[in-house]
Amino acid sequence: MRAVFISLLLISAYLAAYASVRSAGFVYEDRYMAEMSTCCASLTDLSFELQRGASPQAHHAVSLALGAGTAFLVGLWLYALGLSAGASWFGAALLLGHPLSIEATAYVAARGHLLATCLVMLACWLAVLGRRSWRLTALALAVALLAGAAKETGLIACLFVPAT
Repeated sequence: MRAVFISLLLISAYLAAYASVRSAGFVYEDRYMAEMSTCCASLTDLSFELQRGASPQAHHAVSLALGAGTAFLVGLWLYALGLSAGASWFGAALLLGHPLSIEATAYVAARGHLLATCLVMLACWLAVLGRRSWRLTALALAVALLAGAAKETGLIACLFVPAT
């Protein structure tokens, strides 16, 4: 019950902190990234292609979902590593409040970073769970490769996944 309360509190704080992002328009190179002609060279390009013609608010909603998903996966990963529920969700909250996380969430053009980070954290969490199942380990490696398909920096998962 305490973990549920902490989770709800974290979600509420996240939505309050990013309230202005939900209604923001495109800034800087956001419009170009969202509307550019692409041949789906990466997972990020594919995600933009699936949202072609969508409003800026719809693009920001995807960024918010990826940011929240990443923080949720950080909490799960820390808990799977043996931290208490409170410490795990505190770690997730630290990620949500970090300036680099805020910047990536606020700019649509940074979707590649968010997508890669979310996939890296998913791969790390699966790797910890995979200590009990070779199938989960194989899935963790596949997700790590997907992280690299989202953004080249996602290939860092190849270092993190074996380390977990």
